[in-house]
Amino acid sequence: MIAFLPAGWKESKNIFSIAALYGDKSTNPMIKRTLYFGNPAYLKTTNEQLVIEMHDTGETKTAPIEDIGLLILDHQQITITQALMAKLLANNTAVIACDHTHHPTGMWLSLDWHTL
Repeated sequence: MIAFLPAGWKESKNIFSIAALYGDKSTNPMIKRTLYFGNPAYLKTTNEQLVIEMHDTGETKTAPIEDIGLLILDHQQITITQALMAKLLANNTAVIACDHTHHPTGMWLSLDWHTL
């Protein structure tokens, strides 16, 4: 868990979210969400929703995948399904994984804007 949150962040039972604007307003007026996970969780998908099962509380929450712009995974006991990863990347959501020192170690990005 992090001790200090940047301005604009709101705490909601172990999940931190901030609104971030992606793209130019004239081409993409959609505001996407950034979700930060700093506690053990099981992340999966059902009906185009991100389903979050918190290990410590047993609480389950959902969020529409289309509303997510960035997912930050900052705990070694987070489990994420391949089906969810595929849906997030198809929706142009960036996924960042952090190591045990809470520093980013990798980022998954969609290949829609890249050529091979």
